[in-house]
Amino acid sequence: MKCPKCGFDNPAGMKFCGHCGEPMAIQPISEEKRLVTVLFADLSGFTALSHKLDPDDVSELVNICFERLNPVVVKHKGIIHKYEGDLVIALFGVPEAREDDAERAVKASFEMMAVLPEINKVLSERLKMKTDLGLHIGISSGTVALSEIGSPEKKEYTVMGDIVNLASRLKDAAKRGEIFVSEPVFRQTRYLFEYEVLPPISVKGIEIPVRIFKPVKIRDKPEPRRGIQGLSSPLIGRDKEFGTLRDAVDKIIGLSKGEVSAEAIRKLVVILGDAGVGKSRLFEEIKKYISDNKLPVTVLVGGCLPHGDCPPNWPFLKILETIFGIADMDGPELIQDKLIKGTKEIFPDNWQEVVPYLAYLFSVRFTDKLDEKIRHLDPKALRLQILLSLNSLFSALARKQPLILAIDDYH
Repeated sequence: MKCPKCGFDNPAGMKFCGHCGEPMAIQPISEEKRLVTVLFADLSGFTALSHKLDPDDVSELVNICFERLNPVVVKHKGIIHKYEGDLVIALFGVPEAREDDAERAVKASFEMMAVLPEINKVLSERLKMKTDLGLHIGISSGTVALSEIGSPEKKEYTVMGDIVNLASRLKDAAKRGEIFVSEPVFRQTRYLFEYEVLPPISVKGIEIPVRIFKPVKIRDKPEPRRGIQGLSSPLIGRDKEFGTLRDAVDKIIGLSKGEVSAEAIRKLVVILGDAGVGKSRLFEEIKKYISDNKLPVTVLVGGCLPHGDCPPNWPFLKILETIFGIADMDGPELIQDKLIKGTKEIFPDNWQEVVPYLAYLFSVRFTDKLDEKIRHLDPKALRLQILLSLNSLFSALARKQPLILAIDDYH
């Protein structure tokens, strides 16, 4: 890095010239083509509200909003790219790309919408006046020119490409409370979200009208993620493996009827294979076998996240969401209510012994005597009680009907 003033050749990453002390110009570290998902989120009602406030209050208002919206982006592995007034631009797939970046962006959008009541409550209390801010969001996914700017210790990113402009236009087209996504985002996430297809719009710089898709909600039952929607083919070359799984299912049904001893059944089945050989498809066929034959078996499915970033207990957390009907957008109070109601149905006499530990997995704490059960436990003891509670829950469900717990992508 040459000093712009004296020409001294400095080591990479120097902020000031080692010879004359002149500040060094920011240097681009690299540039590449990258598949990125871009999210534009704009606050509705902010401009009208800001006209009623002093400049200092406006600045505090912005900080209150973004202090609550930004963690949602970070939670879903996105980064805050920049702020422009009451607009936040987030990137998913930077610095690390994930196969579900588009899915993370849409989930983050729903969760940002869910945070708005809290933001309005805080603002109303702070400003001594009713506030009613909203959000409208645009999301696009595609290839951009990505540059890393700065030193190795602190990097910033610039993105250029049509998808950035498209995300901005989708945001502009969306009304308050709406999320609009581009067709690539729709195709990558339609297995998980229900969508409303809207009329195409014209976008400056793009010759043909752009199709718009509005995610309405998370599907109650996600469709298969892989494969072509609406098409299926027979399972070929997996007769032996399918037979092994079918035999295991038949035997747990036999056990429930007293026809098979516990020692004769498979308690654990592991499906191993390279990526793309059909592990998930094989399990889908077993679920179809159970469904088509109306077998009295409960199937609960959890899954790990890609790229090894799966939080502890995540697979069981997804299973608990299924059992208790907990949605991604449910707040702490609603999660508490659903857990209490569900555990009372499963454990009428001792639900209090189970629910605090299940709630802890959702980062939900009680304020009454239920919290006393976990407040003074060390991490090891707490972990043990969580595992015992999960065991009690699954055992109780299995006593009612044969139970299969399946963990997908366990790697």
